[in-house]
Amino acid sequence: MERFYPQRCAWWRIERIEIVDFLNYAYYTPERLAGYLRMIPLVREFDSKKDQPNIKDIAQKYKTSIGIRITHQYFMVKAQETHVL
Repeated sequence: MERFYPQRCAWWRIERIEIVDFLNYAYYTPERLAGYLRMIPLVREFDSKKDQPNIKDIAQKYKTSIGIRITHQYFMVKAQETHVL
């Protein structure tokens, strides 16, 4: 998906800006998922011991043959600066 926002970039001295997004999939064991959630502040006050029932529930619902599938969505901003002489 590509979008163009000409009205938002005038004060940046940018001629053209595009935002491109793409998906990446990662597969985790329940233990690695708990470690990931500890490192990344996605869940407020995450405690791997206290939240173990939630991890098990997620593992049951979203488990595949190679692990729990997590979707990562990345955004890339491409901009071209205005050349003023």
